[in-house]
Amino acid sequence: MRFRLYLCCAGRFGLLPLMCLSLHAAQAGSATWKLDPVDGDWENPANWEEGTVPNGPDDIATLADSNELRISFSTDLEVSEIVFNAGRRRFTINSVLSAVLTISGAGITNTSGQMQKLVVKQTTVVPNRAKFDLQTMRRPG
Repeated sequence: MRFRLYLCCAGRFGLLPLMCLSLHAAQAGSATWKLDPVDGDWENPANWEEGTVPNGPDDIATLADSNELRISFSTDLEVSEIVFNAGRRRFTINSVLSAVLTISGAGITNTSGQMQKLVVKQTTVVPNRAKFDLQTMRRPG
């Protein structure tokens, strides 16, 4: 009797980590910033065309024409690349609450024709922590 109860519970709890992993995977992926996002929060899936938030070492965040040009994030993020597509718009990406954005792959591609702005805002709570961590530098030509 105890043996069967153990197997039953092990089966239920054995799937729990897999279910949590699949939920996390469903929330992250490459995505394109919407023309009319709900707000300027990077972490809000409703702001991305695909309904996912780019936050993984293989993810690409694409920013094109949009009516919301000020984007902020308050938790640590990682993407492979940020692409500023043609749209002739200047974005400002702002780190708040000492959050770190790591760009670990191809880096930043800017074909927008505009200079883009990355802003790091330090806090007194965790001084000298907020940053953009660009791990790859690609030179033109």
